[in-house]
Amino acid sequence: MIYRYTVPTEIESIEARTFCTRYIGLSHRLWKRLKWDGRTTVNGVEVRVAITTLHGGDEFIGELPETDNLKPAPDDAVLPELDIVYEDERLLILNKPAGLLVHPTPREPISLLGAAVLRRYRERGEDSIFHLVHRLDRDTSGLLIIARQPQVQNQLMKDGAKCFSRSYLAVIPGEMSEPDGTIDLPLGPKDGSIIEQCVRDDEKGKPAITHYRTIAVNENSGQKLSFLDIALETGRTHQIRAHFAHLGHPLIGDDLYGPPRDEDCPIARQALHAYKISITQPWKNNEVLTLTAPPPDDLQSLIEKFFPQTDLNRMFETSTEEHHDKQD
Repeated sequence: MIYRYTVPTEIESIEARTFCTRYIGLSHRLWKRLKWDGRTTVNGVEVRVAITTLHGGDEFIGELPETDNLKPAPDDAVLPELDIVYEDERLLILNKPAGLLVHPTPREPISLLGAAVLRRYRERGEDSIFHLVHRLDRDTSGLLIIARQPQVQNQLMKDGAKCFSRSYLAVIPGEMSEPDGTIDLPLGPKDGSIIEQCVRDDEKGKPAITHYRTIAVNENSGQKLSFLDIALETGRTHQIRAHFAHLGHPLIGDDLYGPPRDEDCPIARQALHAYKISITQPWKNNEVLTLTAPPPDDLQSLIEKFFPQTDLNRMFETSTEEHHDKQD
């Protein structure tokens, strides 16, 4: 991984550490790696970065050895095709299909998605690694943010509520007591389970805030179904699924938090799709990038069947806008 930057001319002098953390966006961990394991040059001359002072106009190059912790896929592995929604030198945004594992687990140490991303980089001769900014459950479809350099991941993760937001479409049984609202209930691991999360008021519970808006309600064979637009303020494991299950509305098709799926279930996975993300880009003067992805065929069919009057077209537009902080 190579970091190549020119120090802004308006800077008279600055310590290399401050420049790396403030302007490049390196985390403390990455700075330590650069200091102890990396190679640094200023204007073509190799230097000890820990004791270096930079000046306006200096060309700074820092090089870190690769530390890709993804296990490579076997040579004969069939890797998934990537549905790329957006890509630039810092970000790769994918529309992930349901059923695809995002992050390796002890049982499945190989992420085929990660392997496919790395193959794309290598085939194009690009110096990038697979850095997840957030996660999606295996059977949740939708937009996934991947940072191409660790400092980009660090910049977006420092203040997630400010730097990126996520919105989802979901279908639940029943009807919420209020059509719009906020679920503010702490979540933590369920005792006796290595997967499930639950509402906890003890020290194991972490703040979890979910906002929702009811798009439509329909009744089918005496049972109400609700179509929701959901926005995450925090990003706990299984947050949407656990919150709505706790309130008695487990997502349709979610056989972990709801009843087992049977042949009458209208979808073969949880009815949840990450349809919109908005990213505030500090490297672009806080320009906001908004991306959307329509639901895949299985969820689209469910929506059309039970909520035929809903017009989703206006929800799926891609845009950028200027969003300057008051402090700028």
